[in-house]
Amino acid sequence: MLDSEALYEDGLDAIREGRLDDARAIGEQLIEMRYSGGFEVLGLVERDEGDLDAAIAILEQGVEKASTAWLLWQLLGNSYSDAGRPEEAAGAYEHALGCDGVDVSSVRLNQATLAFRSGLRDEGFRFLDEVVDPALHLYRESLRLGEWEREERYAEILPRAAALLTEADDDADPDVLAQLVVRAAWAKHKLGGARDDVVRELLVAYAYDPICDDAQWAIREVEDRRADDTRQFEVLLEATHPAEPALRYFVSFTTVATTKEEAAELARRHEEAAGGIGLRTEEVEQGDPIEDYPIGVYRRSGRQFFDPESEVEDADVER
Repeated sequence: MLDSEALYEDGLDAIREGRLDDARAIGEQLIEMRYSGGFEVLGLVERDEGDLDAAIAILEQGVEKASTAWLLWQLLGNSYSDAGRPEEAAGAYEHALGCDGVDVSSVRLNQATLAFRSGLRDEGFRFLDEVVDPALHLYRESLRLGEWEREERYAEILPRAAALLTEADDDADPDVLAQLVVRAAWAKHKLGGARDDVVRELLVAYAYDPICDDAQWAIREVEDRRADDTRQFEVLLEATHPAEPALRYFVSFTTVATTKEEAAELARRHEEAAGGIGLRTEEVEQGDPIEDYPIGVYRRSGRQFFDPESEVEDADVER
């Protein structure tokens, strides 16, 4: 007999690894098994695919069928918040807080996010003060620093972000560590730090989160490289992960550059910072001219591993 809890964890792993088709199949299977986590998995798949309306529809079905599942209510609240529906988000969070077994700190963290988005600064900080779970410490402080950014408190952000990175445990969430790296480097930039130094520090974020959209954006802003003859390029690299020396992988990038060589160099710089070694440019595809976009990386895929001995190219996928 299938273990629904183990299958649910498999679904979450598939989402983290970018295997959304696998995750969708697992979510549908969990729903057939009458396990409420299936709605969560399917909702997360739709969110990752950028379809908030579909995510909300699935999660609304979920809370209708499993009204005491606080995680479903919280994810529904997050989706309402991301969709610009703050009143409904607030209501969903209140429903979550009324469920047995709720992680109050987790809900308070998301309520703080909603409050800051709504311009309710004092309420947001009050919610943050109620996030007491030590496991959420870095998330709480990163959110606090995000609000400080809006207040342009860069002189306070820089030492605080650096201290949080120094204090972080080995098992800290790499995504939030990457976010803290970006916050520290961006503060240094706003305080007049040298461009090359700031970019070097921003690249460190990829060692934690190889995709890190915030780092991609910040590097483009700091370098601010523009030209009249820019185009979109798709770059495919082949590389080896230092932790998996027996396997090679492919990874693709969308870049804006002036030449194929420049596009490949942008992708290679990014992947080297993410830990890739033995890089080889497999293909560079030139796209249409594109105006008013700074030169840089705009998207990185997950890693598609393959065994160079067997030439099987679907061994695994990860960030």
